[in-house]
Amino acid sequence: MGAQHHFLFDCPVCGRELPRYRRDKFAAGIDSQAGAYPFDVFFADRLSDAILALAGAARNQGAFVVYEPSDPADEPWAGAMFALADMVKYSGDRASALPWLQAGDYLEVRTSGAQGLQWRWPGKAVPGWRSMEAVRASRVVDTCGAGDWLTAGILVGLLEPLKCLQDQTSPSVLEEVLRSAQHLAAWSTGYAGARGALYESGPAVARTIMQRAAPAEPDPFGESTAAVTCLVCQA
Repeated sequence: MGAQHHFLFDCPVCGRELPRYRRDKFAAGIDSQAGAYPFDVFFADRLSDAILALAGAARNQGAFVVYEPSDPADEPWAGAMFALADMVKYSGDRASALPWLQAGDYLEVRTSGAQGLQWRWPGKAVPGWRSMEAVRASRVVDTCGAGDWLTAGILVGLLEPLKCLQDQTSPSVLEEVLRSAQHLAAWSTGYAGARGALYESGPAVARTIMQRAAPAEPDPFGESTAAVTCLVCQA
């Protein structure tokens, strides 16, 4: 429980510097026509003029807009992005570095690692924070990427109910979605690398984990222990 993960910026095998986000280069390479294509979800964890334009185009087409603030440099665009967002998710550890965070009608999820998460959604009649305990992982190999798996689980579980129920989605349904996503995130930590669970078990198993998520479920890894591979860069 006391283990901590850390991030590497160089490949542990070949020693090369791993590619990192570059705001200006990325923004310059965006095709202005990209917003013309239909999609269900628009996700951003960094902001720029171009990304904000794409988010607006996506929102106009009915896409579910997700923003995960993590960079203080996003501040100039943050207000406009919050106005477009349907979901905002961030780590409680990062909140102090993002003083411009603001509440809105969107689903807001604040994660706290082993302490679980808090959520609220004023637009769905949940204006106050609700707390959920963390789900204990049956096996922990690497916690990197667990937050991304949580986001993916929320989106998979949330979008279909929203399509079916529209504005009638109840707090109990929302909590079930979040709990299933927590189980998915906990399961993902049993594999090496952020995408390890996807490579070794695949999306069908991931969906099964979400569908049967419950504290009393048996160990989803069963009696066997899958070989843990080291996923290194392809440079």
